[in-house]
Amino acid sequence: MAEMNKIIFKMNIIGPRCRERFLAGTPGGPLQQLGVRLAGISDLQGRYRIARRRPGFELLLGTLDGEARLTTLEGQRTLLPGDLLLAGPNSTYCYTLVPKKAWKIAWFHLVVSKRIPPDPAEVPRVLPCEMLAKLAQDMEELLWETRRVRPLQAEARYARELSLTVRIERLLQGDQHTPLPSAQVQCLETLFEKVRTEISHPWTLGELAERIGYSAGHLNRLSRQHFGRPALKQLHVIRMTAAAGLLRQSNQTLRVIARQVGYTDEFAFSVAFKRHFGLSPGKLRKG
Repeated sequence: MAEMNKIIFKMNIIGPRCRERFLAGTPGGPLQQLGVRLAGISDLQGRYRIARRRPGFELLLGTLDGEARLTTLEGQRTLLPGDLLLAGPNSTYCYTLVPKKAWKIAWFHLVVSKRIPPDPAEVPRVLPCEMLAKLAQDMEELLWETRRVRPLQAEARYARELSLTVRIERLLQGDQHTPLPSAQVQCLETLFEKVRTEISHPWTLGELAERIGYSAGHLNRLSRQHFGRPALKQLHVIRMTAAAGLLRQSNQTLRVIARQVGYTDEFAFSVAFKRHFGLSPGKLRKG
C-alpha cells in the first residue's frame, strides 16, 4: 500500500508532445445540464502522467487507441483500446504513459450529482465498452464545429450536443457495459451468499477462488465486472454492511460484533468501520 501511494502521489506531467483538444458545450446546453464541466480528446506521447486523490468529480475516460498504465491503491493494470475507466469523486488513482507508447483518449469530468451517492471506499472501475468509437465521433464533430468559419445554427449544434449527452448518460447508466454470462453471475452470487452465511470465517482470496474454481486473478476480474470492486473489497463491503445492521439492531458489545463479522481485533474493526462509513461504530449506534 505504501509503495502504491508513492507511485500515485508523484508530480503530474504533461509533456510537449501531448495534444489536448477541449470540448466547449453551449452555455446552459445539454452537456452542462448533465454536469459535464470539462471534456476533451487527447493524443498523448512522450511524458504524461495524471494523479488524483479524491478529486471531487466523476471521471469517465475511454481508451481509443494505444495503451497506458493505471495505478490505484489496489495495484496496477494496463488500459487498452475499448477500456472505459470510471472513477468517482472519492477515488484515488494515477494514469501514465507506457514508455515508447502513444495513447489516445476521450474523457469527461462531471460534477458530483445525486445520481451516484459518494462512496468513501470507492474503487475506480475499468469496464469493456463497445460505444467509445461512436462517442469519439460525436466529440470530433463538435470540435470541428468550433473551428468552422461559419458554424452551424444554434439549433443544429444543440442537436449534436444532445446526441453526445445521450451517449454519456448510457455509459454512466451501464447500458453498454458487457454483462457477465448468467452462469458466472450465479457462481459469484452463490459464493458471496456463502460468505454472508459464514461471515465470521477468516476468508482469504485464495480460499474464495478455490471455492468458485477460478484463479485469484480471474475471480478479481469477474468481481470487478459484476460488483464494481475486487473480491476482497466485496467481502469487506459485506462485513461492514452486516456490522452496521448489528450495531443498529442489537445491544451486543463492539468486541462481540467485531468477531461476528470476521475481525479478531476490536480496534482494527473500528478503524476499518470508520474508514468505510466515515463515522465510528459508536456514533452510528447512537445516531
